Amino acid sequence: MTHSLRPILLVLGVLAILLSCAFAAEVLQEADLAQSWHGLFFVDAKTGFLVGDGARMKRTDDGGKAWVELKSGIPSEVRLTGVWFFDRANGLVCGELGTLYSTGDGGKTWSRIQVFGAELQDMAFCGRRIGYAVGLSGRVLWTHDGGASWTEARRRTSRLLLGVSCIGEKLAWAVGLGGTILHTSDGGRTWDLQDSGTASILLDVCFVDSSNGWAVGMAGVILHTADGGKTWVRQQSGARHELNGVYFVNRDVGFIVGQESIFLRTTDGGRTWQKVILIDKDTWLHSIFMLNAESGFSCGKNGILVSLP
Repeated sequence: MTHSLRPILLVLGVLAILLSCAFAAEVLQEADLAQSWHGLFFVDAKTGFLVGDGARMKRTDDGGKAWVELKSGIPSEVRLTGVWFFDRANGLVCGELGTLYSTGDGGKTWSRIQVFGAELQDMAFCGRRIGYAVGLSGRVLWTHDGGASWTEARRRTSRLLLGVSCIGEKLAWAVGLGGTILHTSDGGRTWDLQDSGTASILLDVCFVDSSNGWAVGMAGVILHTADGGKTWVRQQSGARHELNGVYFVNRDVGFIVGQESIFLRTTDGGRTWQKVILIDKDTWLHSIFMLNAESGFSCGKNGILVSLP
């Protein structure tokens, strides 16, 4: 090979890698080394919310270009882990110390709903009435009145639960330590264990319909089910680090974020995964929320906020 061809081939190789990735994410915020964001939710393309350490909250009304700090009134020792809004005014947050708070004015003021005395890690709603929250020691809470009141389900595990996803008024799945997967088909009143086929910690779960769902976790674990969780199959992405968040837009298009700048995208239901390019190579992402198949946001350690594309 002549030396004159090497630079050309190198450029072509780089272009091939960039084209295979297809997407590039932009780091919007990375200024607070003491702050981590753990929860992210968008009501629409303009209005979104961030929650994290120190009971901190932020809101955007311009699609993420600018974020305004919200004064929650929640004790600063509380780490907020989950957030959900029904519209621009009404929403809830959950977190440590069994924290459950609601707002009716877009986050300007917050009211405590109930305190369950144990850490809550995640929440999910289907519609405005049916919702779930999960956390420490296998705790599962359910509500059928939009979060005004919560009932604790009988525990099927003592392991920490870290993620929850629901479909319709009856179906939900929760994941956690030791490869734990719980499933309800009666709106949260009773739960059954499903066989995940792994002992790895599962950190998040996402279902797009009553059959198709994905769970992700430690050591690059990605699981997929096409039968509502009766069977779970391992998918390969090449990732070996912690995978913290998963979000599927439909059966084909999905995204995963995690430790060490992991940002993955699939367009074939997880059979193959492509890396999304990040500017910061040391990014640690905790959560992801997609507006559609091409645009969304992710948040994480050191106050980082990432926009896609």
